Amino acid sequence: MAKSKYKQIRSVISLIYILTGISSVFQAIESLLALNLVGIFASALGVLMFVAGICGLCSVKPKTLHILGVAVMLLSLGSLVYSILVARSFDFTIANQFLLSWLFMLCV
Repeated sequence: MAKSKYKQIRSVISLIYILTGISSVFQAIESLLALNLVGIFASALGVLMFVAGICGLCSVKPKTLHILGVAVMLLSLGSLVYSILVARSFDFTIANQFLLSWLFMLCV
């Protein structure tokens, strides 16, 4: 019973990851044109989340999903710290991505 519940949660998070990854393509173009470093971090994170979402839906090996989850978590944490220290703002989107990556790793 618990495994099926974790699989359902992982599927929902994977779909959110895919939607975030698709929207990051447009953000990447805008960020590169404006030379916005926080936006470039966010778009790279979105592409990585897209890959993790596809792998999460395809039921890839758990070790691979853990590595992708850790990579998403570290990149979102780095982006969040950069936006707090340099840009002097707290980005809720990046904080949500960090929490989603934590949930993704728990559900593998």
